[in-house]
Amino acid sequence: MLEIKKVRDLNMERSADESAAFVSAASGIAVVGSHVYIVADDRLCLASFNLADKTPGIWVRVFPGSLPSEHKARKKKKPDLEAICVLPPSKFAKHGALLVVPSGSKEWRFNACLLPLDQSGKIAGEPLPLDFSNLFAHLRSKVNKLNIEGVCVSQEKLLLANRGASTGDGNAIISLDLFKFLFQAYDTHQIGSQCYLAANEFQLGKVKKVALGFTDLCALPDGRLVFTAAAECTDDAYEDGACAGSAVGFIDSQFKSVTVSLLDTSQKVEGVYANPVRVAQKNGQRIETTELILVTDADSEALIASMLSTEIVL
Repeated sequence: MLEIKKVRDLNMERSADESAAFVSAASGIAVVGSHVYIVADDRLCLASFNLADKTPGIWVRVFPGSLPSEHKARKKKKPDLEAICVLPPSKFAKHGALLVVPSGSKEWRFNACLLPLDQSGKIAGEPLPLDFSNLFAHLRSKVNKLNIEGVCVSQEKLLLANRGASTGDGNAIISLDLFKFLFQAYDTHQIGSQCYLAANEFQLGKVKKVALGFTDLCALPDGRLVFTAAAECTDDAYEDGACAGSAVGFIDSQFKSVTVSLLDTSQKVEGVYANPVRVAQKNGQRIETTELILVTDADSEALIASMLSTEIVL
């Protein structure tokens, strides 16, 4: 079991865009330089933090409008933003861009967006809305109960993590052609099945008889994937359930092997970022480690989410 430590609470400055004083449902994390961007599945904004200090974050508007304050009504209207990653520099975006992806767990949850970055990793322009409805319609024939929870870039692919049910069915890594995705995103702003490559399913094990399901993923330089997973007691991609535990793990670059390590926390971990690899010598052997930055989903508007960390040997 991996020991975790608390880095900070995800407290926020109040603003005209969003009056919430903290993030309660952190669902994914991306880091560019000193900039940390977190998606919250119950907001129309991103939360932006400075990795170098613990000052309150600021809200960054992603979609216009407002959401109902009542929980059930909000759940029916929210875009359910679940995943975020950094797209590499390209002819479409000189310094890269943030990609924000919804779950697709309901047919109305298909609105994604791109946010251009400047050289330092700061958001440097207005969001570009993307329509994932056609892609998601295609993916519903490829996985059991679509519920996208993670996204990352690995080599020439854009990878999506689909979260399985508490039975263990439906966990999958979906591979998209990165160039075709970018062309669709910047040309028509509608993402279709043309960029789809494959879906690889996985069994991640159980915690207290509840199967682990993907909640995020991040690519390592050698092509391996680091993922987070939570054992949430629900078979419904829409309804939340009690969390029996969380884990991190690795998938090799060929999608053939999986290793899983439980985390020493009862919190539902929903986001992961791997810091640069560190190399050390121990007893004459070369040891590579990396620090994982994690974020949690409290599943309650009244509770503040956290940023955590743990260190793993690669």
